[in-house]
Amino acid sequence: MKRQFLEWLTRLNAIPRQEENKFTSRMIRIGFVVALCLAQSALAAPQNVPGALQLGAEAQKCAALMQVNF
Repeated sequence: MKRQFLEWLTRLNAIPRQEENKFTSRMIRIGFVVALCLAQSALAAPQNVPGALQLGAEAQKCAALMQVNF
């Protein structure tokens, strides 16, 4: 296993700098896009609004009153 790691490391050192820079640039772009998507989805997540819950309870009371026969 150690030998495989050393061979892999040797192959990495053989990569020209220009290709390494392209790879690094692509990885940075991908990371930026992923972070942007995650932030956007977190901000767009539905939030609990207390007013909406009260409105729902009020609507239920109103519906119950409408069904009562006076």
